[in-house]
Amino acid sequence: MYRRMNCQGYNSPMKNLLICCLIFSSFHTFASDKPLDKIVAIFNKEVITLSMVTRIQSNINARRTIAPQFYPTDKMTQKEVIDQIIHTRLIKEKLFEMGYNITDDQVEDQVKSTEQRLGINRKELLAYLKNNNLSFNEYFELIRSSIEFSIFHSRVITPLISISEQQIKNTFYRMNADKRTLSFKYDLVLFIVPAADVGDKSPLLKDWVKEYRQTGIQASAIKHLQVTELGEVSEEGLAKNIMTSLKKTDEGDISSPILNGDSYNLFFVRKKNLVESSIFLDEKEKIRNKIFAETSQDMMEIWFKREANNHFIKIL
Repeated sequence: MYRRMNCQGYNSPMKNLLICCLIFSSFHTFASDKPLDKIVAIFNKEVITLSMVTRIQSNINARRTIAPQFYPTDKMTQKEVIDQIIHTRLIKEKLFEMGYNITDDQVEDQVKSTEQRLGINRKELLAYLKNNNLSFNEYFELIRSSIEFSIFHSRVITPLISISEQQIKNTFYRMNADKRTLSFKYDLVLFIVPAADVGDKSPLLKDWVKEYRQTGIQASAIKHLQVTELGEVSEEGLAKNIMTSLKKTDEGDISSPILNGDSYNLFFVRKKNLVESSIFLDEKEKIRNKIFAETSQDMMEIWFKREANNHFIKIL
């Protein structure tokens, strides 16, 4: 939900109200001459009308082919289209602040480059656009917005994203947890807790041990806790239940408790490495790109919500 906020050019609620009144009155001036175009949103001083939204919905398939970053599906609701229009305006405003202004010449160069890449001329391009219910001017502005998005993403969003080696490995392990051909080598710390001390509270055991490892605070139920550094351990020789538990445990995490006789065993996985490292290396970049794409989307949503507070935005 976008909120009304003061920004440059909008110094008071009274001014905002005056602008809205002027906009609405200008539409009503000619009410007797032609049908009104309903206002659905306002971004700063720009009016977003219902006809703008329905026009986008009418040729969204073509838009999705040209700029999928703006149109992820072939059907978008009125609210989703309005949000997307506002997002493109927020990006443009941010780039202007940073000193970027995409000129018509830059857009034309990109259009010509696309024609060359596809092996078509301008006449064929215009025919394609006409067949897909898209005007050349709409196409031209889509290309401009795509250039702006590319700069915005590389200059604003990408610096906010950090992907660690541990994230990549943990994702890979979760994706391949059921593959028996994977063999691991671990660096482990063993925690042993008498079952009699825990009683029926074993579901809390992992949290207690984690708190102890991180803070040194020892819950009364683990007052007889024993800690043993196991160091590097391969899967050979491990009991099946321990091996299964460790395969499901991420690097840097603690395994679920395993009842072993009259005590519970938990393992802190300091390191977790594949013995067949080539399998991991083959998938590493794909996983990095997957994490990057997912994180990027989350970061953009956060950025758009925060940036909207710096502009006058009203959805009617």
